[in-house]
Amino acid sequence: MTINFLPGNPESSLTSVCYANWHSLDILSYCSGNNLIIIIKNFQFLQTIYLDADCSCCDINKHNGKIAITVADKVFIYRPDVQNYFDFKFNGNGKNLGLLNVRWELEMTIINDLDHSKINCINWSANCDLKNSEDSDDEDDSKTRKDAPEEFNTETNSELIVGSDKSLSFWRLFYKNKSSPTNKKLHPKLLWFKEQPSPIYLVKISPDSGLIASCGKFDKLVKIWKRLSFGIENAEFDLNYLKHSHFITNFRWKLTNDDSTDLPKDQSEISNSVYSSLSTPSLSSTNSKEVNTLYTLTTDSIVRIWSSFELDNKHFTQFNGALDLFENGGREFCTSGSNKTTEDFRFFAVMDNSVVNFCLNKMIDNLIVEQEQLLRNGKNFSSRRGSGSSITSYLQDKELKLTKLLNQSIELCFVIDKAGSVLLYAIENLSINPPKLAKIIKLNKENNINDLSLGPNCFPKHAKYLSFQDFVISSHYNSVTEETDNYINLIVHDLEKGSIRHIEFTLNEIFDSMFTVNDTSDNNSAFSDSTVNSFLSNSHRNGNGYYLSRNQNNYKTEHNRDFIGTLQHKFTGHNKSIKRLIRSNDGSSLLSLTRFSESFLWCPIKLGNTKRSKHHSSKHKSHHLQCNDAISGNTLSRKSVIKTSAPILDAIILNKNAEKVASLVTNINYKPLSFILLPEVSNNTKNIYHVVSIYSKKEIKSWEIEIGDSHKATAIRNFEIDSLPSEQEDILRISPIDPVGWNNTIDYEDSNLYKYDIKSSIQRPVLSIIDNKGNLRIYSMNIVGGNRIEWILKSLTRTNIKNCKFFRGSTLNKIAVVDESSKKLFIWDSMTKLLEYEEEFDAIIQDLDWTCTNTDFRSILAVGFQSRVLLYTQLRYDYTNESPSYGPIRSIDVSEATSHNIGDSIWLEDGTLVIGSGNQFFVIDKSIDVSKDFLSQRAIGSKQIISDDIFSLCSVLNGPLPIFHPQFLIQSLFLEKHEIVKKILVLLNEKLRSVELDPDGDILTDINSTLGIDIDKLTIEFSDNNDISDSGFQNHKLKKQNYQSLFIDGKNDGEDHKIFDKNLAFSLIEKLQKMKLPFLTRHQQITLVSVIETVLDIDINYKKILDSNGLRYYLGMKLFQLNATKIKNDHSLISIRDINFALHSGNKDILLNIVNEISHFELNWLTTKKLGLVYWLSNGKLVEIFEKIAKFEFLKSSERFKDPSKCSIFYLALKKKQILIGLWKTATGHPEQQKMVKFLSNDFKERRWKTAASKNAFALMGKHRYIEAACFFLLGDSLKDCCNVLIRQVKDLQLAIGVSRCYEGNDEGAVFKDILTSYLLPISIRDNDRWLRSLIYHMLGQRENSIQCLISDEEEVEEEIEEENDDDEEEEEHTSLRKSFLEYDPVLIVLYKNLRLQGVSSPNEYKFILKIISIYNRMGCDLLSLYIVKNWKFKYDFMGQSNNNNLKKISSHTFQTPSTTVPNNSTNTTPSNQEQKIGSGFEKKKFVEPPSSLEFDMGAFEF
Repeated sequence: MTINFLPGNPESSLTSVCYANWHSLDILSYCSGNNLIIIIKNFQFLQTIYLDADCSCCDINKHNGKIAITVADKVFIYRPDVQNYFDFKFNGNGKNLGLLNVRWELEMTIINDLDHSKINCINWSANCDLKNSEDSDDEDDSKTRKDAPEEFNTETNSELIVGSDKSLSFWRLFYKNKSSPTNKKLHPKLLWFKEQPSPIYLVKISPDSGLIASCGKFDKLVKIWKRLSFGIENAEFDLNYLKHSHFITNFRWKLTNDDSTDLPKDQSEISNSVYSSLSTPSLSSTNSKEVNTLYTLTTDSIVRIWSSFELDNKHFTQFNGALDLFENGGREFCTSGSNKTTEDFRFFAVMDNSVVNFCLNKMIDNLIVEQEQLLRNGKNFSSRRGSGSSITSYLQDKELKLTKLLNQSIELCFVIDKAGSVLLYAIENLSINPPKLAKIIKLNKENNINDLSLGPNCFPKHAKYLSFQDFVISSHYNSVTEETDNYINLIVHDLEKGSIRHIEFTLNEIFDSMFTVNDTSDNNSAFSDSTVNSFLSNSHRNGNGYYLSRNQNNYKTEHNRDFIGTLQHKFTGHNKSIKRLIRSNDGSSLLSLTRFSESFLWCPIKLGNTKRSKHHSSKHKSHHLQCNDAISGNTLSRKSVIKTSAPILDAIILNKNAEKVASLVTNINYKPLSFILLPEVSNNTKNIYHVVSIYSKKEIKSWEIEIGDSHKATAIRNFEIDSLPSEQEDILRISPIDPVGWNNTIDYEDSNLYKYDIKSSIQRPVLSIIDNKGNLRIYSMNIVGGNRIEWILKSLTRTNIKNCKFFRGSTLNKIAVVDESSKKLFIWDSMTKLLEYEEEFDAIIQDLDWTCTNTDFRSILAVGFQSRVLLYTQLRYDYTNESPSYGPIRSIDVSEATSHNIGDSIWLEDGTLVIGSGNQFFVIDKSIDVSKDFLSQRAIGSKQIISDDIFSLCSVLNGPLPIFHPQFLIQSLFLEKHEIVKKILVLLNEKLRSVELDPDGDILTDINSTLGIDIDKLTIEFSDNNDISDSGFQNHKLKKQNYQSLFIDGKNDGEDHKIFDKNLAFSLIEKLQKMKLPFLTRHQQITLVSVIETVLDIDINYKKILDSNGLRYYLGMKLFQLNATKIKNDHSLISIRDINFALHSGNKDILLNIVNEISHFELNWLTTKKLGLVYWLSNGKLVEIFEKIAKFEFLKSSERFKDPSKCSIFYLALKKKQILIGLWKTATGHPEQQKMVKFLSNDFKERRWKTAASKNAFALMGKHRYIEAACFFLLGDSLKDCCNVLIRQVKDLQLAIGVSRCYEGNDEGAVFKDILTSYLLPISIRDNDRWLRSLIYHMLGQRENSIQCLISDEEEVEEEIEEENDDDEEEEEHTSLRKSFLEYDPVLIVLYKNLRLQGVSSPNEYKFILKIISIYNRMGCDLLSLYIVKNWKFKYDFMGQSNNNNLKKISSHTFQTPSTTVPNNSTNTTPSNQEQKIGSGFEKKKFVEPPSSLEFDMGAFEF
C-alpha cells in the first residue's frame, strides 16, 4: 500500500524550500508553519521537526548534510545523524543508500547580538573543511566518525551567509574540544557584518565561496560582494553592482564542475570509504581560473547571464548574454495565443553543464547495455540513416554524436509557459576563461514550437509565481538487478497555491534525440539544422525497443505533442490543524475544515509509476514515516480555497467548484446534529438537489438547491419535510450513512413494488439514529408529490449498547458502533440484525469510516485511533475453523512521522484513504504488498494467492469458495448432496492426476475454483437432486456411478479414476498429502482429507443403515474429532446442533454402537460428555451406559489402591448402594475405607440417616470436595441439592442431567424438568440459541414448540428476553451472544424442509429463507444460495399472507439482499458454553412459557 504524504503547506517565499543531494542521498526540506519538513530517500521518508514559532527560510549544506532554518531573528542548525552505517554495509546493502537510517537533530542556535530584525534568507558556503586542516588547538579539525565514512561525517567546519531586514552577516561554524566527546560543541563566529539600507530578499554564495550575490525586494541592482580575505577570524569584501532595467525576481549561480556534490557518487566507493575519488572545493584549492556565472531573471521575462572571472590578478564581472523568454515567435508558444501581457507567464530553469555532462557520460556508458537489448530483441532494425543499417553502426553514430555534444560543454535551459509547454535552449561558452559571448541555440523544431510539454499534472495549472530548485541527479537502487539507476529530478515550488511538485525525468527522455545520425554539418558541432528539426520528433521510440527508458510515460496528445517528465510526488497541505474531512457522495473530491475561516477543496490525482527501494527507520524523538514499495500512488490536488467569515460547521459537496454563488439565512444559531444530501434520481437533468439539516427530533430543515448550467446556483428554496416518525425515541447520536457502492437514486415507481410495500427494503439508507438504550434505527427518505420529504424506517436493531460514544453506517447495511468506554467495537448488519463482530482495544477509538470493493461490494472498515488506523475487511465464516467474521488487513501508523493526533480520516473513490493529522495529509492508495505486510500475510494465511491491492485481497477473503473447499462440501453433505460431493471429489482427483502426469503441469494455473465445471451445469446438478427428505442417503442408487457429466471433455473411458470408490479416495488423499491446492490453507486441506475419509466411510459402511439425521450426526462427530485433535482440548464438546440430529434420528442404537467402536468399547465419562450421550440416549440405554462408566471409572483409579469415590456418583444415581459398599470393602489401603463402609451400611430410608448424609454433604462442600458432597446428597435422597452442586460447583451440566434422568428413572421427573426449564431454557432464550431451545422443548415433550422455535422471528425472542430478564447486569453479559449467527444456522433449513414436506410452515418463512440465503452467501457458498433461490417455493409471501402465485410478480431484486455475517465465536453453541454460564442456581430461575403463536399438525410428523 503506497503512502504519499502531504506534509503541510510550504511558505510563500523563494527561500522556504531547498533541495540538494548529499553524497547520493536526496534531501528536500521546506518550512510549513511552525514545522520543518525533511523528506529523503527518494522522497519516501518523512521527518517532521516542530518549532516554537513559524519558520521562514531554510537551506541544506550539500557537503555535511546540515540544515539551517530561521525563526524570526534566530538561526537553528540541524545536524544529520547516520546511525546504522556499518550494520547497513555488512548486511550486504552497501549500494542501497536508501536503507541508511538518517535523522536530523538540533545542534546549535545562532543569535546575532548586532541585529534582531527578521531573517529573510540564508545560504551555506561551499567551503566545508572535510579534510584535516591546520586550525589552532582550540578549534580542532573535523575527524572522521568511527561509525561512518568520511563523506558522511557531519562534524565539519562550515560557513553561512544570513540576510535580514537590516543587515548581511557572514558566520563561520567550527567545533571545539573534539577530543572530549562530552565537551565537544559547535560554535558560531561572526566573520563579517554589514548593515543594509533595505531588507535583503535573496542572498547566495558562489560555488567557489569567493562571491556573494544579494538583492532586496523590488530591487534593480544585484550586489556582488567579492571576498578579499579568507581568515578564520574575520572576512573582508569588495562591492560591485549589476544594474538591471527591471525589478529582479530571482537569481542563481551556475554550478561548476568542481561542485560535484550534487551528482551521485558510486555507492560502492562510498561503502568502501574511498573519499579520494570525490572532488570537493575548498578555499585552499579553489581554481583561480574558474568562471562564476550568475543568471538573473527580471520582471520583463529576460534572463541575463553574467560572468565573473580573474584575469591578470584582476577581477572582472561582465554581461555575457541574455535570453528573452518571449523571443522568436514565443507569443505563439503561449497557449492563449495572446501577445505578451501581464496574464502571460513564462518560467525558466537551467540544467548546469555538470549535470548535462554526467547524463551524457552515463548514456555513453549504457551503449553496451543498449546494444545487448537490441540484439536480444532480434527484430529488423531501421535507424534514421535508412533501412539496412546495422545495430553496431547505429550505436557508433550515436556514440559519436553524444561525444561531440559532451565536448560542447552546454547548459540546457527550459523555458516553460503557464500551460506546461516547454522550449529547450542550449547555451555554450559559459565554461571558458576568459568567457566568450554566450551562444544560445534553440532546440525545438522551427515550424512547430508546441511539440513538447511536461507530463500530466507535472505543472500547476494557471501558474503565476513559481520557483525552481536546481536539477539534481538522483540514484535509485534496483533491488532486482542490484544496480543503481540514475534519474533527473526537478522541484517546482508554486508560491501562489502552496505546493511542491517533484518531477522526474529519465536520461533518455531529454538527451536521447539530441544528436542526428545523418550529419552533414560541421563535425565540431553537435547541433545541426537536421538535429534541431528532428529534436524530439523521434525522441521516444517504443516500437523496436532500441531506446532504453525506465517507463513508457512519453506519449502524444491529440495535438501531436510529446510529453516529458513524470509527476512522482506533490507536497502541500494546510497551515493549521485539520479538524474534519468531508467527501462528496461519489468520493471524487474532499473538503478539509479547520478551526479557522479557511477551508480547502481537494481532488485525488495519480502519480507516476516508479518503483522504489525503501527501508523502515527506527524511532526517535523526531517523527519519521517510511512509505512502502509501490508501482503507483495517489495524492491530493488542491482545487480551490474557501474563505468564509466564520469557521464552517458542516458542508456538502455538490460539485468541484468552490465559488460563492448564493446564500440563505436560516435563523438558527447553533450547529446541526446532521447535515445530509439526499440521493437524487438517476436522471437529474435539472441539477436539483435537496439538503436536510437536523437540529432535534422535531426541528428539521430542508432546502432545495437548483444549479444552473454555469454551475452557479440560481435558487435556494425552503422545502417541506416531515418530523422524525413518532416511534423514534430521544436522539443520543445521529450519523449520516456512508454512501458506498450504490447509485444515488431514491425513486422507485414500480407499482408492483408499492403493492407489496417494500420501498424501505430497497431504497438507499441516508441516516442512522441511536438512542441511549442502544436502539438503532436506519432511515431512508422519499420525495412525495414533488414538494415534501418523508421519512421511511428501513430497520430497527436492538444493539443493547447503552450510551454509545459514536457509530457509523454504510449503505451496505453495515453499522459499526463504539461503546461508552470508546474501546470496544461492534459491527452489526442492520438488515439481518445480527452482530457480526466485536473486539476490545487497549487504545481509544476516535473514528470510523466505511468503503467497499468496487465489483462485489465487500465491506472495508477503517478504525481510527490517536495515531494509527486499522483497516478491517469482512471475512467469510468458516465452519471448519473458529475464525472471526472481520479481520485486520492493514495497519497505518503515522506516529513515526508526526506527533499530532489524527484529526479525521475518510475514504475516497477507488480505495484511497486520506488521513488528516495536524496540518498534514497522508494519502494511502489501495495497493498492497502481501509479501511485506504482516496483517495481509496473516489474513491470507497459507493460500497461494497473488494480490496487489486491498480490493483483490478482500475479494479473495470474501468471494465464493472453490467447490472443493471443505466448507462447501460439508454444507452440501448437510443438504444431502452426497452424490454431487462424490462427483466433485472424482473431478478433483482427475485434475490432480493430470497435473501429476503432465511434466509442464502447474497446480496453480491448471486448477481453478470450479475445476473447469460450468456453473450452469453444476447448478443443474444441484437442482436434479433437490429432494431433501427424511429418507436420507439410502434412497440414492447404490450402484457405482460414473460422473462423466461434470467433466469438461464429456468422455467416459471407463477408467477407475472416474468412479468414487476406496481406491480413488486413497489415491486422492495421497495426492493431497504431496500437493498444495490453491485457495486452501493447510488446515483446510487437512479438513478436506477428513471429509474424503468421512464420505468414503459413509459410502461403504453407513449409507444403508443410518437415516439422514443419523448420518448428519456421524458427519458432525467426525468433524468434531478432527477439530478436537487440532486444538487438543479435553474440554471441547460436540455441538448442540449435532446432538439434535442424534436426538431426532431413528437409529440411536446404531449410533451408540458407533460410539462404542470409537471408544474401543471402553466408554468413559469424558467421551460420553464430549459426544452428548445424556441428551439423546433413551433412559434405558443411559442406565446401561452409566453402569459401564461406573465400572470403567473404578478400574482406572490409582494402582496403589482402588478409589470407589470416583464412581460413587454413578452407582448412587443408579441406586446401587450395595455394589458401592462392596467396592469400598475391596479398597484396601484407602484412608477412608472403614468410615465409608460403616456409614454406607446404614439404612438411608430412615430420616435420621438422611439428615446425617446431608450434614456430611455440607461439611464436604466446606472442604471443596464437591463430587463427594453430591454423592452424600444422593444418599440423603436430595436429588435437587445434588444436581445443584453438580451445576454450580462441579460445573458439569451433563452429569447433572444424567444423574437426574437415571435417579428418577424416566424423563418426566420433576428435578430433570426443573433443570431444563429453570436453567437451560432462560439461557437459550437470552443467547437466542435455536438448537438448544429446540432440544429443551423436545426433551420436555413439547414437540410443537421444538419445531416452532427453529424459525421464530427475532422480535418474538426480544419480547421473551424482556419478560424473562430480571437481572440487568447479567443481561448485559449476554448481549453480544443474543444476536450471533447462531440465531440462523443455515443447516436449520434442512429440518424446515422436512416440515414443509409434512405440510407445516410459518408466516416467518420468507424472512427465514432470506437469512439462510444471505448466510450461505456470506460463507462463500453462493452456489447453495443459488440452489435455494432457484428451487424454493414459498407457501407464504413476504408479508405473511398466503401466496397464491403472487410471488412471481415481485421483482427479482427482492432476493438480492446484502451479504450477512457469522460472528467470531464458535460454529455452534456447545454444552460447555452453557456450563460456564452457571449463575446462582437453577432453582432461582423463572420458568418462561414457550411461545405458541402457531398450531402445527403433528399427526403426520415423526423423527
